[in-house]
Amino acid sequence: MAALGLRELTPVPTALREGLLVELTGRAGGLDPRPLSVSRCQTRFDVDLDQAQRVTQTALAVFEQVSESWFEHRTRDLERLLSEAAALHEVGLFMGLSGFHKHGAYLISNCDLPGLSVQDQRALAALILCQRGRFSPERLERFRLAKAVDLRLALVLRIAIRLNRTRQ
Repeated sequence: MAALGLRELTPVPTALREGLLVELTGRAGGLDPRPLSVSRCQTRFDVDLDQAQRVTQTALAVFEQVSESWFEHRTRDLERLLSEAAALHEVGLFMGLSGFHKHGAYLISNCDLPGLSVQDQRALAALILCQRGRFSPERLERFRLAKAVDLRLALVLRIAIRLNRTRQ
């Protein structure tokens, strides 16, 4: 831990061998399990796939326009995270309309999503939580998601959702 500059280790419910198997059989072989996990999650929680696609396309278009000035290092990881959040932003509707963004954040935080790390799931949950309501780091801290996401990325998602409000 000292050599890596780590202050603490956090236990996770999965084992190291599972993560290694996912890495070795999935991403290295050209078969990334993350899109399948997102798709299965959409199916499980009855997400409107057309709306998710519209929001995803808009979010990536907005990201493209602001990435140079807002994000120092525009990475594929940021685009992937934004795309996954846009695809899953309505999972909380499965629980009901009232507070669906909170329900969505909870479901994504606690759902089994093979291929996504705990940090990825926390970042997705934070983005989903930020799609509505007060936009502040304090709110994220209440859900223990404060360090999980750049609020500018959440703003891009929020803009994409608003631009597709009519669902057309």
